[in-house]
Amino acid sequence: MRNLILIIEDERLVRMLAVDVAQDAGLDTLEAANADEALLLPEARPNIQILMTDVDMPGSANGLRPAAITRERWPPIKIVVVSTCDDPRKTNSRPGAPSMASLTI
Repeated sequence: MRNLILIIEDERLVRMLAVDVAQDAGLDTLEAANADEALLLPEARPNIQILMTDVDMPGSANGLRPAAITRERWPPIKIVVVSTCDDPRKTNSRPGAPSMASLTI
């Protein structure tokens, strides 16, 4: 059985590239275009081993929210946080959203 990675990225072309790279590396992939969509997937697909999330994205939560929830509810899932920000710890967060400083991965 191949490892399954959930890729959360709002930019369609960047998400497509990430999926291609993951599949070329031998991983099975799931995709989500935002944090809200991504939060539904671990319940439906309990075999996810890796979550890769962008930080800045539209919707009710940034990409750190699914990372924080995943860390809390499914600790064995490995988490990769990516960002095009110079310093993702300074990312504009929504009120109550986790920050890089508060997310221990």
